[in-house]
Amino acid sequence: MKNQKFIALSVAAVVVLSAVLVFDLWPKQLELNFETISHGTGYPRYEDHMYLIVENSEHWEDTWFSMVQHSIPPPEVDFSTHMVVALFLGERSTGGFAVSVEKVIDAGSKIVIKVKEIYPGRIHVTEALTWPHHIIKMERPHKPIVFALEQFAAHSFGEDGKPYEKILYQFVRGYQVGSGHSLPEPVI
Repeated sequence: MKNQKFIALSVAAVVVLSAVLVFDLWPKQLELNFETISHGTGYPRYEDHMYLIVENSEHWEDTWFSMVQHSIPPPEVDFSTHMVVALFLGERSTGGFAVSVEKVIDAGSKIVIKVKEIYPGRIHVTEALTWPHHIIKMERPHKPIVFALEQFAAHSFGEDGKPYEKILYQFVRGYQVGSGHSLPEPVI
């Protein structure tokens, strides 16, 4: 009797799995387009380690002028259809730091923004203040946004000038649209 139940459940599992595979019923993950507004380690400057989601022109102007601190107007964004996501590592005392949006993915019930942060490991770096940031414009989703963060330490550079990286820390933490949050510093 137990063997018959096991066989019946096994057959049912195979039928369901086959249907999922044949009819491609797995949840879709669609990569979304975004446009970079600014990416680098100089201007615009933002003093805090923070991720911001900007949904209206007033917040965009306040954010922009707190970074730029002079009369360059903020880039145009139509907030009826788009929003801005701004990633900042804050002021750093040396070079070797970086932050970037790697991908934006529609994961069905939420939007996942994959973020990569690089910290200097055992490498020579510029001895100057830097403000690593990546600011993007993307279509306004009508779903919660989650940041998936990976932090890396760069320990040396290859012939192409790009750092060899070792993963330090990996976590996924959800933030609802409209929030900013300070993130933990890595332990190197």
